[in-house]
Amino acid sequence: MYEIGSAIRSDDLWYITEYAMGYMLFEYNSTKTSNNVLESSLKIPSNIYTLPMPFSGTDHAIAKHPSDGSGIFYYQISSTNSILGYNVKDDKSVQKELPFDRKPLYKHSASEIDLEFDEEFLYAIFRERNNTVLTILKLHPFTLKQMEKHQIIIHFADHVVNSFISCHVFYVVKKVEGNIKIEPVYNMLKKEYIKVDPSKSYPTWESFGIPTNIQFDSNSQTLNVFDKGNIYSLFISR
Repeated sequence: MYEIGSAIRSDDLWYITEYAMGYMLFEYNSTKTSNNVLESSLKIPSNIYTLPMPFSGTDHAIAKHPSDGSGIFYYQISSTNSILGYNVKDDKSVQKELPFDRKPLYKHSASEIDLEFDEEFLYAIFRERNNTVLTILKLHPFTLKQMEKHQIIIHFADHVVNSFISCHVFYVVKKVEGNIKIEPVYNMLKKEYIKVDPSKSYPTWESFGIPTNIQFDSNSQTLNVFDKGNIYSLFISR
């Protein structure tokens, strides 16, 4: 499998993209082995979609529409400052322009913006042009209307390779000596930073390389990783 891409999970469905630019979105029905590595059945997609405009980056997001359970795939439109939400069932889409810097968000990433779906809302994580703080926008998942804005003072050092949002908490993903480690940074409900307790054990695992996509799926309660062509799920206790 290609080493750069994304794998976004929504319960028993996976949405996978190849590389960091393209038009194709692959949908799979998933099964798991006992160690949470996806079985070979994932090699055959249940659906293949052609996006209305090409995507850029690897930090996309997926949501289920409450009316019919159809998937809405969110991504950055290639070579633009716009994001798009594409309903794979009815072929309709919604688009929004955002003021993010056209530079990689993480040191070893092709993504200029990171999109996350959590607790019924879409979040956009990015740095604004000529601004050193990190911006997190809470957006309505169907209209993309801005609902909240958080600005966090944080420096993404070279070992910060990704981030995600789970239960209103913003986490960073670090690679330290071949291991991946996640740490909570900011609680968006309380609007306060989280002090990392050095005595507390945070989830850590050995990686195959530098993950290009990490997303939390609240339906399956799993953290899902695209890691140098390997796709796997981790059950995370929040």
